[in-house]
Amino acid sequence: ETLTRFMEYQKRVEAIRAKVRSASFYPIILTSAAVVVVGFLMIYVVPTFTQIYADANVELPWMTQMIIGFSGLMKNFWYLLIIAIIGAVSGVRMLLRSSKGRVKIDRFILILPFFGSLQIDYALSGFCRTLGTTIASGTPLVSAMQMSRGTLNNLSLEKEMVQAIKRVEEGTSLSDSLDRTGFFPALALRMVSVGETSGSLTDMLGDVADYYESEVEYRLTRLTTMIEPLLMMVMGLLIAFIIVAMYMPIFQMGAAVG
Repeated sequence: ETLTRFMEYQKRVEAIRAKVRSASFYPIILTSAAVVVVGFLMIYVVPTFTQIYADANVELPWMTQMIIGFSGLMKNFWYLLIIAIIGAVSGVRMLLRSSKGRVKIDRFILILPFFGSLQIDYALSGFCRTLGTTIASGTPLVSAMQMSRGTLNNLSLEKEMVQAIKRVEEGTSLSDSLDRTGFFPALALRMVSVGETSGSLTDMLGDVADYYESEVEYRLTRLTTMIEPLLMMVMGLLIAFIIVAMYMPIFQMGAAVG
């Protein structure tokens, strides 16, 4: 029975991870395509217009001057851009390797609109699922909480859970200990409290995990629905801005001739 529970848990975890990967795949493809298109315009197309306008000796609008300036920076100092990207990636990786840096990043994620709630729902589903599975296998509560703490996948939340484990060791009820962490929602706390008093804690933890797994799926679906048209709109506006900026002097010359 324990092995069956563990296999079911692994299947649920993999299903959630697959949904997260699926939700992030399309935005990554769109962003990459936008970067390639804008890079092509700035490095190859804009310099052609720049030479034409230089030969014509026309006064350029501020939009055109700005695009030409960015194009010149990208074409002449592309290596600095690559160095800056590599430096930024390396800095973030070094920050993630240090415990203090990781805690700061994890804390920052929690305060982000939408993504913070998504992170907490994902953490709750994994923690409650693991805790219920380990308790059902006969593991004492404190040991089960220690084993389940890592499934929160957020060092800031894990630090709060360490304090909750200490309170349980001192005799505080599970629901009260989780309440004082500050990130357990009232609904989850009520269900855990009912499970403690009725002797059906593992079932209630399973119900909590089911509820927040469905919340994660809903939020991921909503995220995908919102971000796809938003990225398309931003990509279209950016490309349109570059094209309009480069053709504006031609329109002005045509109007002057007319």
